[in-house]
Amino acid sequence: MIAKTHLSFEQELFSLYSCGLPATSLRTECFNKLIGASSERERREKLQLGMAAAPDYPVWLLKQAQEQAMVCLTHGEYVAIGYTSEEKSSLRAIPAHEWSFLELNCERLLAEGGRRTYYGVRILRSANLRKQDWEVLGQGSGLVSATVSADAENWSDVALTIRAKGIIDVSIKGSSKQMFAQDLGLTDKRSGKANRSFVFLKALATGKRISGAAKSVSDARACRNLLKSQFGLQTDPIPHQGDRGYVAMFKVIDRSTAADERAQEKALRHMESFDEQQHSPLVYNEHSYEDDLDDDASRWLAENEGETRRKSSLDE
Repeated sequence: MIAKTHLSFEQELFSLYSCGLPATSLRTECFNKLIGASSERERREKLQLGMAAAPDYPVWLLKQAQEQAMVCLTHGEYVAIGYTSEEKSSLRAIPAHEWSFLELNCERLLAEGGRRTYYGVRILRSANLRKQDWEVLGQGSGLVSATVSADAENWSDVALTIRAKGIIDVSIKGSSKQMFAQDLGLTDKRSGKANRSFVFLKALATGKRISGAAKSVSDARACRNLLKSQFGLQTDPIPHQGDRGYVAMFKVIDRSTAADERAQEKALRHMESFDEQQHSPLVYNEHSYEDDLDDDASRWLAENEGETRRKSSLDE
């Protein structure tokens, strides 16, 4: 999104901020998705039909769009940037977990709640940010970290949420940070693609049974050793429990390719003008990092299931 230059951190962050759209744009996109119209004419017709049935339909729809915008920010689908004061140096990315107590005022471009207030809030789509963009956003905000804290006492303290573009939310005892899959050792050092530990982790997130087939044992061992080294715990994070197969002793959620998020992105893509498709940081990218990872996990599960069935038929 921003070219690699010799700009200062403040200049690079402001460059990203300038690429963002006003908070009202996110609400408008959510509003259009809720209507489900593919053209301005269809949009007006659906609004008229709704108002004929209930005069306050647009007001209700706008409220729903506001709530959906908050969900998008809380889930990290979008990143918001704002000023914490009138000082230029106060520009800061807003961590996703802060939206659990912040409220977004789209008209005033404010995010406020608790003791925090952000002014002039602008929005960027997470899936369109590159690694160097995340590094800029992470400086001074704790948005993205390069290391895992060693505060976990057991695996039940740990929760991992896989997001788009190889970003992973790491939560320990309720304290969250975002990390790159690369910094967690989940990518191949040469190709940068997801390694077998990442594919196995994503397979665990599906909740499907993973048997003790030969390939499973090998990949589970690699993933187990990696997790132990990252979190400093010696107990087994993914034991094999008989008929249940491999079970994660920590919480792992995959939000990188959730069906409702995909549907939302595709719907928004059709609503954007040609100019926005060329320049907007909210534009959906047809093929992304998580597409490949999702395919790898699906392929891994299919191969593992096939191997399990062959083994079962031989045993019979």
